Amino acid sequence: MKKHKKTLIILGSTIGTVAVIWGLLTIFVFHFPKVKNNAGAKDLKENKWYRIDVNDGKSSDGSEWYGYIKRGSENKLMIYFQGGGVSVNEYTAANKFYNKKMWGNDWFMNLNTNIGIGNTNKNNPFKDWTVVVVPYTTGDFHVGTGEYAYHDDGNDHILYHNGYNNYQSLMNKVSSMFEAPEEILVTGFSAGGFGTSLLANDVLTNYYNDVPNKTVLVDSSLLLYDGWKNTAENVWKAPSQISERLVSDNITLDSLLALSKDHPDAKILFDCSVRDGELAKYQNYLDTDNWVATKESGEIFQNNLKNMVDGIKNQIPNSAVYIWDGIEYDEQGMNLTHHTIINLPNAYKDDFGNDETIAEWAMDAVNGQLHNYGENLLN
Repeated sequence: MKKHKKTLIILGSTIGTVAVIWGLLTIFVFHFPKVKNNAGAKDLKENKWYRIDVNDGKSSDGSEWYGYIKRGSENKLMIYFQGGGVSVNEYTAANKFYNKKMWGNDWFMNLNTNIGIGNTNKNNPFKDWTVVVVPYTTGDFHVGTGEYAYHDDGNDHILYHNGYNNYQSLMNKVSSMFEAPEEILVTGFSAGGFGTSLLANDVLTNYYNDVPNKTVLVDSSLLLYDGWKNTAENVWKAPSQISERLVSDNITLDSLLALSKDHPDAKILFDCSVRDGELAKYQNYLDTDNWVATKESGEIFQNNLKNMVDGIKNQIPNSAVYIWDGIEYDEQGMNLTHHTIINLPNAYKDDFGNDETIAEWAMDAVNGQLHNYGENLLN
C-alpha cells in the first residue's frame, strides 16, 4: 500500500509540474496579443505576431476561430493557408480526419511560424513580408459555408464547414487595415494548398485585383476523387463560383486552370514530394476505403503526380513546378516521402540537389523568373 501511495504521489507531482510548465509556456511563449478593435497597420509592431479576431469565426465543433498576422517592413503581402486534413463524408466527419478546433493556445501557430516560410529567419527570402495566416479547423479546404449533419456513437452531430466564412471575415478585416501591397503571394500547405488553389482566385479578384505582381504557390496538394464537385456543393456548401470550376477528379488542377484564365498575369507554382506518404494514404482511402499508406499507394501517387505536372506544364503557361525527394515519410521502408515543405526550415535551407531552395525558387518566380525542378524524379 505504501509503495502504491508513493507512486501516486510521484505521478501527481509529475503531472502537476507538467501542468505548471505548460501554463507558463501558454502565457509567455505560446500566446499572441490580440489586435485591438479599429487598429491600423501602424498599430502593429514590425515582425511581431498578433491574433486577429473576426465576427462569427467558427471551428468545426462550433468553438471559436481566429486568424494571425505579422506586419513586415516591406509593403509585400503573403496570404498563408494552413493545412490539417479534410472531411468528405459521414465516416471522415465522425473519425475526425481533420483539425477539429483551435487548440494548444497558439502552440500550433508557433510551430509553423517559427520554422516555415512565414518566419523572420535571415535565410528566408520572405522574412520582411507581411504575413496573414488563415488557420484551418473546418475540414473543408477553407471553402465551406454550411453545416453537415452526421451520426456517431449513437448521437447526432453537426460539423460546421465554415472555412469560407472564416476566410472572408479575416480578409475583410485585414484588407481594411493595410494599403494595397506591391506584391502578393497566396500560398498554403496540404489542405491549405488545396485551399490556395480554390481561393487564390477569390483573393486576387475581390481583394487584390490591382496588385501588379501576383504569385500563387500550392504545396503538397493532390488527391484524385470523382466526388469533389458533389462534396463541394452538398457537404461543404462551397460558394457556386468555386464549385462550378470543378469538372474533373483533380480539384487542384481544375481550380488552377480557372485561376490562370481569370488572372493570366499570376505566376502559378506547384511543389510536392515525389511519393508523398500522407497524400498516398488519403488517396488509398478515396480509392479503396483503406486508411493506410503502402508502397503500392506511393507508386500510384507518383504516377498521379506525373500526370499532374504534365497537366500544369501543358495547360498553364505562366507556371513552374518543384518536385523533391530526400525526406523520408515515417521511416517505414516503403519508399514514401515527406508531406509538405513550406512549413519546415527545409524550405529555405535544403535545395534537394537543385540549384536553389523552394523558398528561393518561389522568390525567383515573384521576380519573374520561372524554373522547373525535379521532373526527372517522376520517371
